[in-house]
Amino acid sequence: MRRIMTAIIAFVVVMAIASCGGSKNDAERLVKEFLKENLVEPNYKYIDFSELDSTFYVNDSIVKAMREINDTTSVFKKGIKYAEGQDSRKKHFIHVSYRTGEKKVKQTFYLDDQLTRILSFKND
Repeated sequence: MRRIMTAIIAFVVVMAIASCGGSKNDAERLVKEFLKENLVEPNYKYIDFSELDSTFYVNDSIVKAMREINDTTSVFKKGIKYAEGQDSRKKHFIHVSYRTGEKKVKQTFYLDDQLTRILSFKND
């Protein structure tokens, strides 16, 4: 019985670790798609993605403020289109570094709790 419990616990731990990797991959894919659609300079190179994390401190008014600031940046096209959807209290975030031309850019992207859309981003 003890061996069965140990095996079950080990399986659950392995599955939890594996699912986190998939989540990070989903976040990276969303960020890459977002950058491809919205960057002014089409030639950019990824340098680094951080681990995926979550927060409850970024609320809807902060997301709105970040979006307004992002409309004034010269790195992105004007009128960025964000995917519509229900807002959630929990948000995920990932730090991204990339190079566009001679400029190195570091940003934090905020995603919904289901990792299906980019909510906003900020320059680091």
